[in-house]
Amino acid sequence: MAFKSQDGFASKVFGSNKIDYTTDNLFAGVWRLKQDNLNRFDPFIQGYASIIWTKLPLFFTYANDDTTIGAQFKALTEKNFKSFSGLSDLTLDAETMSHGFAGNELPVATNLKKENTSFTLKHYELAGSPIREMYQYWITGIRDPETGLATYHGAIKSGKCVYSMKNHTGELLYVVTDPSFAVGGNTGIEAAAYYTNCFPTKIPMDHLNYSSGDHGITEIDIEFRGNFHMSKAVNELAVKAMQAYTIQKTYGDYNSMAETTEPNLTTGYNEV
Repeated sequence: MAFKSQDGFASKVFGSNKIDYTTDNLFAGVWRLKQDNLNRFDPFIQGYASIIWTKLPLFFTYANDDTTIGAQFKALTEKNFKSFSGLSDLTLDAETMSHGFAGNELPVATNLKKENTSFTLKHYELAGSPIREMYQYWITGIRDPETGLATYHGAIKSGKCVYSMKNHTGELLYVVTDPSFAVGGNTGIEAAAYYTNCFPTKIPMDHLNYSSGDHGITEIDIEFRGNFHMSKAVNELAVKAMQAYTIQKTYGDYNSMAETTEPNLTTGYNEV
């Protein structure tokens, strides 16, 4: 993977047009800050990211004969997305071999685990409790709290779905960008992660408790489990995803009547 270049994320995907950092005497604190050289010292600015559901549970399509549930869930959770957390550093495990009478130690690299098998999405709850009800719908389809059985809300009984992880899990793309939000898709993407076998683990209920004088707005944290991936294929999917969004070019382009384009990424990570 190349460092950031004039071609932005495209260079990270295809390994071309690298920036050369060897021409500056950084040890002496000397940076050649000419206009044609500034791009190599742009700082990483936090706070710009997007989540995109590329696949949702198949039972959403067949449960209760309502084919709109998946589209409603995708639109609400992607647009009402306040934070993503759960990424942790990858740490190379090491053990030590001791030798000699002094017991001097020799460190040896042993294993590297991905470990990032859980993440949390934060949403604002809205009037009517759509966030709670949508995640409740997902989880109780996997296991009914009264019987402990999987029902897929009628899709199993009707024969349209059989019980399988592939029918009740989703796939999520997480894209971190620079302040341009990667308009156009090819530049401005800092990193991308992909989660397969995703499912929520909590039905939010705690915010329904009462406390006298407490009238604040409600934020809901939803915990997920899933399998974490970062790769060239994920990078390419991120470029495709960001190209699919329609974002105004300047502040004067805003038009509340204009139609927006949502990314169509139903192929998912494995088919890139």
